[in-house]
Amino acid sequence: MDTAFTNVPLIVFPPTTQDEIKRLVKKAANKTCRLDPMPTWLLKECLDTLLPIITCIVNKSITSGIVPSAFKRAVVRPLLKKPGLDKDEFKSYRPVSNLPFLSKILEKVVEARLDDHLLLNNLYDSHQSAYRRGHSTETALLKVQSDIADTLDHGTSVILIMLDLSAAFDTIDHNILLKRFSHSYGIRGMAQAWFRSYLTDPHQCIEIENSVSEYMLMQFGVPQGSVLGPKEYCMYAKPISNIICKYDLCYHCYADDTQIYLTIENNREWHKTKPIVEQCLTEINDWMEKNMLKLNQEKTEAIMFTPKKIDIINLQELVLDNATITMSQTVRNLGVTMDKYLSMESHINKIVQSSYLHIRNIWHIRKYLTSYSCKILVHGSIIHFYMVCQRNKSHVYKKFKIVRLGLFVEYASESI
Repeated sequence: MDTAFTNVPLIVFPPTTQDEIKRLVKKAANKTCRLDPMPTWLLKECLDTLLPIITCIVNKSITSGIVPSAFKRAVVRPLLKKPGLDKDEFKSYRPVSNLPFLSKILEKVVEARLDDHLLLNNLYDSHQSAYRRGHSTETALLKVQSDIADTLDHGTSVILIMLDLSAAFDTIDHNILLKRFSHSYGIRGMAQAWFRSYLTDPHQCIEIENSVSEYMLMQFGVPQGSVLGPKEYCMYAKPISNIICKYDLCYHCYADDTQIYLTIENNREWHKTKPIVEQCLTEINDWMEKNMLKLNQEKTEAIMFTPKKIDIINLQELVLDNATITMSQTVRNLGVTMDKYLSMESHINKIVQSSYLHIRNIWHIRKYLTSYSCKILVHGSIIHFYMVCQRNKSHVYKKFKIVRLGLFVEYASESI
């Protein structure tokens, strides 16, 4: 499903300038990796002196096609994916890589040139919202929710299938990625040599509290926490969208979160469409197996959004590789809980619960705060909650929740 690139290829990366490096360094956060020879804040203080040296290092790398070995070392700190998960389970953690500061500056320089090439040749997937200017989780959610809401307004049901991948960033095959860069994206010559060097012999160690493991060679995958890693995944997995389009289904992606959705009017139409959907999912699964990715059938979810006061469609469960994808009543989509009527009541309930919790937590530190500081914290919480509700406008139910929480805020700010 790879489409051959036919335009002007990207052969070399244009050299950087001191002005570009200065701008990137100043915009960067003050985070410091344990591999850095000096703290980031100190580097920024001495930037005028170090700027020519940093610019020279970056230009030497992109013009020679060689990434220094020190820039390919990462310290991985496992972070819980979300609160409440079992801390004794490996799958509960996300391996976030901490890289040297200068390596990130080098990656940002390359990313700017890669981005220009992708935009100039229209190589971005138009339905991929991750790691692009003007795209975010919010734009992805708005697109999918708007499409579903429009369909429901016309009295038609929508089925949403949310694909789940297991450790997607960690299983990318470097050889396949480099071939795809050349064949589908026209990245060749010295530019391809730089990416080959970037992907060759990366090492990482694990840091937990004060304990650090030995460095291990990373033969597959791209580091989470790097600048280029997530963008490389999006380019690697782009053929999935070609498969979905082949079956004339709607979709939207955010990195490795792929959402497939289709309209269904009645039971007869579902019986005709179900085999097509299953065939599409099977082809996606086969493609992933050939490309070292793993579709997690157990965590892949589906939900049917239905307009109220219409006949309920009797849905048969989807079958994928001898696994069953059941229809859920609610699903969590990019951090937002969506129910079958798209009323957002489940999501608002969770926001209200979280808001009450945060406001009550202020009580524990009340004696350390002035009245003015306390009011700022409490009113900041209610304003944040109100903004979330405004993005998900619906019924009087939400207004009731806002008033109810607002009354509590007025009481809390005066009494706690």
